[in-house]
Order: sequence, then structure tokens, then C-alpha cells
Amino acid sequence: MGSGVASLGLSLDRGKAVRYKHLKMITLLKLARERRGWTQAEAADRVEVDRSHFSRMENGLDKASTPVAKRIAAVFPELTRDQILFPEEYVGVPLPPQPQGVAKSLAA
Repeated sequence: MGSGVASLGLSLDRGKAVRYKHLKMITLLKLARERRGWTQAEAADRVEVDRSHFSRMENGLDKASTPVAKRIAAVFPELTRDQILFPEEYVGVPLPPQPQGVAKSLAA
């Protein structure tokens, strides 16, 4: 077992900890999308963003702007504002229960 930042999958780059590229952050946004059985393209269409931007948000590589966060909250009502805007603070946190009446096959 290692210690320090290397054991956490981090490396030091000019004094800052950065994630190794092969490690991905599993966000609550990704779990909520997968729970519905949607592809990234389907979720991106519902949120009205480009699929690549949605992918980067759900993998913790991009942050949602306030307008996009509002659209995400409308599509995924079980996620809080903070869970959408600050996904790195909720890694490893269980996904909240799916709201009543939300089915996998929600219409667009």
C-alpha cells in the first residue's frame, strides 16, 4: 500500500494535485442518468446541451453553468443544486431515491 497523493490516484503537477487521466469520477448525475436507462445523448437532449458537454459534466471534467444546472435539476429532480454545481464534493455519496412517478421511459 502506498501513501500520499499517489495512493489516491493523484499526481503532483507544480504543487497541485491532479487526477490521473485513467481515473474517472462517478458523479450523481451519471448515476441518475444510468438509473433511468438513458444514453448520454438522450440525457443531453433532455437537458439541451451538447452530448460531449454532458459527458464531461457527468465525468467531473466540466462544471454546469447556472442555466444548465437549472435544466439538469428539472430533468433530474432528485439532484440538489449543490450536487449539480459541485459534483466533486459528492463522489461516493449514495444517489437519493428516485422521485415518485419518475419512470425509466420518461417522454422527452
